Amino acid sequence: MSQENAPDKGAAAERRTENQNQAANSSNESTRASEKMLSEVNQTFSRNPEPITNFDGRNCRSGPQEGQLPTLRAGERTNGCNFEMPDFNTRQLYERAQNQAVRINISEGAVGGHGTGVAIGRTADTCYVATANHVAGERHNQNITSREVRFGDGSAFPANIEMRLPSKDLSILSVRTGADTDRLCQPAKIAEQRPTSGEATSFGFPNQSNAFHVSPGTINRNGTYQALTGEPYTAAMRGENPNRSFIGTRAQIHSGYSGGPTYNNRGEVIAINTGVHPDERRMRSQTLLTPITQNEVNGYLRRITENSRRP
Repeated sequence: MSQENAPDKGAAAERRTENQNQAANSSNESTRASEKMLSEVNQTFSRNPEPITNFDGRNCRSGPQEGQLPTLRAGERTNGCNFEMPDFNTRQLYERAQNQAVRINISEGAVGGHGTGVAIGRTADTCYVATANHVAGERHNQNITSREVRFGDGSAFPANIEMRLPSKDLSILSVRTGADTDRLCQPAKIAEQRPTSGEATSFGFPNQSNAFHVSPGTINRNGTYQALTGEPYTAAMRGENPNRSFIGTRAQIHSGYSGGPTYNNRGEVIAINTGVHPDERRMRSQTLLTPITQNEVNGYLRRITENSRRP
C-alpha cells in the first residue's frame, strides 16, 4: 500500500461514518415525527366525548386502540365503530382536517341537526367557513332558530350566513371568534384546479356519532348527477342547478358529512361533501362531491369583504 493511498481510504471511512450518522439521525427524526403525530392524533380523542358513540348515538362496544382512527371504508357495513391504523399520509390528513374542519349544529326550535364545514379564510376577529347550502338551512318551511359552529377544541360560536350559492349547494358562514381567531381558525389550502383522478379523502361527523371520521377514497370521474348515477336529479335543492358538475368518488360517507372537506394527497381541499348514490346497493361506496378551487374561494371572500364595506 502506498503512502498516498492511505489518506484516501481514511477519508472514505470518514465519509461512510458520516453517512451512517446522517442516516441514523434521519431515522431518529422520522421516528420522533411519527411519535409526535401519533400523540397528536391520540389527543384528538381526548377532546371527543367518551366513549365514542355509533351511528345511533349508543356507546361503541370497544374504542380505538392507540393510533387508530374512526374509519369508513367504501362498501363496508359499519355502525360507525370501525377503527383502523392509518397509513402515514392518512394520519397527516386527519390531523390537518381536525384543525380545519368544524361541526355545524342547526336548531329548528326543539328539533336539531348537524353537518360539517371547513375554514376557508379569516380576518382579525372572524372565521369564514364553507359548507353545503342544505346544511346551513335552505329547505322549504324551515324555521332556523340558531346556527352554531363547534371547533376542534370543543368551543362553540354562533354563525351567520354571509353568502349563499344555491346553484352549487354552497354557503359561506361567518363566525365571530374574536381574540381566539388565530388559534381556532385554520383556513384550509384549496386546490388550484379541479381533479379528474387520484386519491380523495373525505372527513365528517356521521349520523349521531360523536367522533370525527375519515373516509379514504379515489376519484371515479366528474360529471352531472345523471351521468354519475344514471338517474335524473329530482332531489335538487331550491335554486340548485340540476345539471351542475360533481366529482364522483369511490368512498363511504353518511348524513352529517355534508359540507365537510375532501382532500387530495397533497393536503389540499378539492371538494365539499354533498351526497351519495341514490341506489341502496351503491350508497355505501359512491359519493357525490361539489368541487371548489382556490380561485373560486378567493372570489367569494372578496365579495364578502366588499359587501361588508358598503354603508
